[in-house]
Amino acid sequence: MTIQASLTSGLLLCGTLYLSSGEAISRIVVGLMVVFTTVLLCVRRALWRRMVYRRFRAGIETRNVLIVGAGRVGHALRNHIDTLQHLGFRFKGFVALTEREAESGNADVIGDVRNCLSLARSLFVDEIFFRAGRGEDGDQHGGRGSDCRH
Repeated sequence: MTIQASLTSGLLLCGTLYLSSGEAISRIVVGLMVVFTTVLLCVRRALWRRMVYRRFRAGIETRNVLIVGAGRVGHALRNHIDTLQHLGFRFKGFVALTEREAESGNADVIGDVRNCLSLARSLFVDEIFFRAGRGEDGDQHGGRGSDCRH
């Protein structure tokens, strides 16, 4: 994306120079400027990204996350979040949707939907993810199978 933007701006500069009869500026200078700008911008962004990812892995400036729904899809989402530590998400717990999830004995279930907002405030949660589906374990069709008709 950075390279595309740099090349596009270089083409716009060349077009502007052509339309304004700017013969005093060499096309080689314009080409070198576009190349150097592109390289320096890519290096700057790579260094910034490396610095931010290092801070996330150290636990600095991370975003606390709650997942509503402790079923199969909720656990898959948690596993996905845990594999993406460099993006700065820190899992805080599950919020149970049903009584069955609340009484499952899972230590990661920290509350139910009725107290979701108070939990989020007390744990300084930045984002709340809702699992997909309406069924017991995230099944889109409420546990009735994939050939469900409405």
